[in-house]
Amino acid sequence: MNLAHFLNPRRLPLVITTLLFALLYGFGALSYDAFLSPQVFINLLIDNSFLLVVAVGMTFVIISGGIDLSVGSIVALTTMVSATLAQKYGWTFWQILPLVLAM
Repeated sequence: MNLAHFLNPRRLPLVITTLLFALLYGFGALSYDAFLSPQVFINLLIDNSFLLVVAVGMTFVIISGGIDLSVGSIVALTTMVSATLAQKYGWTFWQILPLVLAM
């Protein structure tokens, strides 16, 4: 593969994202001693898994030709409603889940 293959406008966002991730991961490895342990990498994926779910959903919206910028606000709203219902009113996960999905 040559450089023109990676600079193809269709692949450029993926290449830039991968390089940026590698750069930031390298910076973390230089800054913190235990950053290179496999558990830290797994924790990065686990702690941000909700972003992966949102990104997959947004990918389908963009592929279908629509652009929806309200995803971040919906995530924030459902998170706040879930936290309030759980902490202040003592609702269980199974009570909150249908409401959040309906939202």
